[in-house]
Amino acid sequence: MEQVGISNRLRELKKLKGKTFDPQIMEVERGAVRRWADAIDDPNPLYQDVEYAKSRGYGEIIAPPGFFGWAVEGKGFREIIADVAKCMAQAGYPLLLDAGIEYEFYIPICAHDMLIASSSVGDISKRGGMVLIILETVFLKQNGDKVAWRRKMLAFLSPKV
Repeated sequence: MEQVGISNRLRELKKLKGKTFDPQIMEVERGAVRRWADAIDDPNPLYQDVEYAKSRGYGEIIAPPGFFGWAVEGKGFREIIADVAKCMAQAGYPLLLDAGIEYEFYIPICAHDMLIASSSVGDISKRGGMVLIILETVFLKQNGDKVAWRRKMLAFLSPKV
């Protein structure tokens, strides 16, 4: 009987596949780029020194991989994860584990860029006693150029596992 309940819940969860979230606007600010580089202990002058970055063909310092600025409009990624987690908890999978992250980078992100981040549920699958959800995000510059793609994997577990 419990297996039927899990199958029905999983069928309901699979309806989330393809769900898109409202885009968010990200602001890449010079001071934040520098603080991020300091926090990850990366001394690369491209992340700190404007004149050095300009001498290397960039108009401004560039952001280290994985830094996309701060949300100034729209839901942040944490809020998106919270929405998905709430849905999973209602389906009987309240325990969340970070199952990893992948990036593809296409062009540098520079200080003063404004990015548009569009996220969606890429896939949902059951593996053993957990449900794996993939959240995909595409980052575009203000001119429409694609700068990066992120694939975030979340594992949800039932306390009965």
